[in-house]
Amino acid sequence: LFTNGFANTIPWPASSLQPARIAALSKHPYPKFKRYPQDENKAKPVNALYQVEDKSTFIPPNYSVLFPEYSATALQSATIVRDMGPIPSVIHGTKHGSNARIIDDVVVPTPVWITEANINPSRYEHSISSERALAIQAKTNARYACFYLNKGATRLYLFAAGKEEGWGLIKQNFLDYSQKPNAVYPTDDTIYTSPTLTTLSRIVDKMSAEVDRNLTNTRQLELVSVSDTHNHYQFLGDGTPAHPNLYNRNVFVFLPFQANEQRFIIPYYVMTRDVMKDLPPEQFTVQINGIKGKSASVTVYDPINNRDIPVAINGRESDSLSVTLTTTDYPYLLTVQEKG
Repeated sequence: LFTNGFANTIPWPASSLQPARIAALSKHPYPKFKRYPQDENKAKPVNALYQVEDKSTFIPPNYSVLFPEYSATALQSATIVRDMGPIPSVIHGTKHGSNARIIDDVVVPTPVWITEANINPSRYEHSISSERALAIQAKTNARYACFYLNKGATRLYLFAAGKEEGWGLIKQNFLDYSQKPNAVYPTDDTIYTSPTLTTLSRIVDKMSAEVDRNLTNTRQLELVSVSDTHNHYQFLGDGTPAHPNLYNRNVFVFLPFQANEQRFIIPYYVMTRDVMKDLPPEQFTVQINGIKGKSASVTVYDPINNRDIPVAINGRESDSLSVTLTTTDYPYLLTVQEKG
């Protein structure tokens, strides 16, 4: 299979322009570290009311950004959503979107492949310990996997295996062990496995359990509301509708996956703007429509710490469920199991 590698770092390649032999658009959504307001881009600012503002009078909020979903947000105009999404959109006269390619009057899907992605924490904190760097990579790569594979990318490849300073996802002690004469794979590989690989393995195990690969009767879930009592935020606005606070509830991520007719696995988290700063667990109350709430049981799992997280059911209806979820800055997995 061939992908368009020119699309790795530039936004202009579009599915509608790809020849028949191109199977996908390749993307490398490495995040950018920026400090606002000094790194505000030169484009005309648009406020929360979708009004273009005067650049000379606009004052951006004061905060830093370094997060894996950066390329899928509106912090830059060239958002990857245009290419991952199934609904075509026209940018400067060119159709983008996974279903925008038409050959002989037939739609030929052109998915996005994430062929390289990662974050190297040592680039942003030079004195960081190895353990701390590996922990940041674990939460970051869990976000990469859960977010992009839910939002339309069909493949995700992380960079890199090992040796590359600050990037390697295979621990050095395993690489050293593998070089020993007559080395065989260890019966217990716990001490040799990086937090990223351990976390992703746990996520895959949870999401693949009881999967019906022949499932056709799928349902759409709807996150109707997200509320909290703490008003925690990513940055402060000025108190006006045009420049509101960006509350954590505004960036609550909800990524449903249907395993079978009665089982949903839902990664969720707060899309914090700077992964170098940990988010202490906080609670949100959410209402989910599309769930047979009367019979549903729910559990929450933390894949980094390998433990269950408390969850409270507030209300049940025939087609909805209200729960209070403990949340942090990397995916917990909410499992909803219906009965009957």
